[in-house]
Amino acid sequence: MSEKHKNKIGETLAEQEQNKRPAMLEPNERILVGITLLLCAAIIAFNWLSLSGYLPEVTKTSAVSIAFSSKTDDARININTATMRELMTLPGIGEKRAAKIIEYRDLHGFFQSVENLVLVEDIGEAILNNCRDFITAGPPEPLP
Repeated sequence: MSEKHKNKIGETLAEQEQNKRPAMLEPNERILVGITLLLCAAIIAFNWLSLSGYLPEVTKTSAVSIAFSSKTDDARININTATMRELMTLPGIGEKRAAKIIEYRDLHGFFQSVENLVLVEDIGEAILNNCRDFITAGPPEPLP
C-alpha cells in the first residue's frame, strides 16, 4: 500500500483490521459488573418473593402508637388507635378490612368493646374470634 493510505499512527488499513481486538473490560470493571448483576438478581428475587407472599410482612411500630396501644403492657393492638398497618397484622384482616375498620371508627367514634368490631362491614364472628386474643378496645392514653 502507498503512504497516503496510512492513518495518523502510521498503520495501513490492513494492519488496523489485523490489530483490532474486541473491547474487553479490565479485571476491576468485571468485578463491578458481576456485583451489580448479583445485586439486581437479589432485588428481583426479594421483590418476587414478597409479592408472592413467601416472605412475612415486617411492620414497624412507632413510639407514639405503642404509647396509645393499650392500658396494659401486653402486645395487644388497640382497635381504637391502631394504624392500618397494625390492623393488617391481625389474622383475617387485610388492607380492605383494615380500611373499613378505620372508616367505621372515624364515622362512629371509638369501639366500646372488641365485640363491637362485628358492626364493621365484612367482619363477622369468625374474624372477631380469630382476632380476639390480639386486640383491645381501650381508650387512647395521653403521652407521659
